[in-house]
Amino acid sequence: MDRELRKINRKIENLRNEMVLTFIQAGAELNNPDVIHLSQLLDEQLNRYDRHVRKRFSGKLLNMCLFPIITLIKRFKKFSL
Repeated sequence: MDRELRKINRKIENLRNEMVLTFIQAGAELNNPDVIHLSQLLDEQLNRYDRHVRKRFSGKLLNMCLFPIITLIKRFKKFSL
């Protein structure tokens, strides 16, 4: 896991813990404004994590798909000369 993912993951864990604690302190009310605010912040971090992972994976997936094609093209060019 790279540094950015670890940083986001720490924020997610901290926000989750803070949200749960606030939820308990608020008498287990889901519609408490503080709980809702923390939930929204947590959603933002989860989305950020997801975007970061997708960005990393899509680049690797593209390379995994293109590498065999590029290799074949290079081999074909060697034989066609």
